Amino acid sequence: MKPPWRESSPIIPILFWITAGLLAYAPFKADLVSLSDLEDNKDLIEVLSTAVGLLALLIGGTLSYIRFFRGRILNSKVDLDIQAGCFPSIYKNLYSLEISISNRGSVSVWNYRVHVIVRPYPPSNPIDISNSLIQSDDIFEEKLVNVGETSYEHVVIELDKSPLAYTFEVIVRNDSNTMWRRCLTVNNQ
Repeated sequence: MKPPWRESSPIIPILFWITAGLLAYAPFKADLVSLSDLEDNKDLIEVLSTAVGLLALLIGGTLSYIRFFRGRILNSKVDLDIQAGCFPSIYKNLYSLEISISNRGSVSVWNYRVHVIVRPYPPSNPIDISNSLIQSDDIFEEKLVNVGETSYEHVVIELDKSPLAYTFEVIVRNDSNTMWRRCLTVNNQ
């Protein structure tokens, strides 16, 4: 649902300006401010007007910068690449996958998880082979891809020879549950 100020109707801006005009007129109507008070304090009003203008310019510039770069700053941008190798044998084929995770964003990717799903062709049940990832022996190792760096994951799995092809679907999620996905289809014959 769109917020009311994003609707195509011009009624919201018109109502805003009417309200602003009435709020500016209210102190004069209640005799809190008079024209002679404004003339007596014109220097103070000028200083306050300049300060409010500078503050509005600073806030507007900051919000414009954030809006313009929204989605470009403080986000992880991951490029996934998959390379597959097949080693045929008599009854099954041995597949080796190398998954490269490159961080092109402006923040590090922390504690990412890799899921690998194999989809045979002709279609049948997909196979989750995430448990076949070759893990590091260091149990205290955090999975981290710093800005501008690349990390690699490896999978070695035996698959049946009967399907014509396999599609390897790689899904990477970071600790804030942002997801990146890449697929690679290879011939199984």
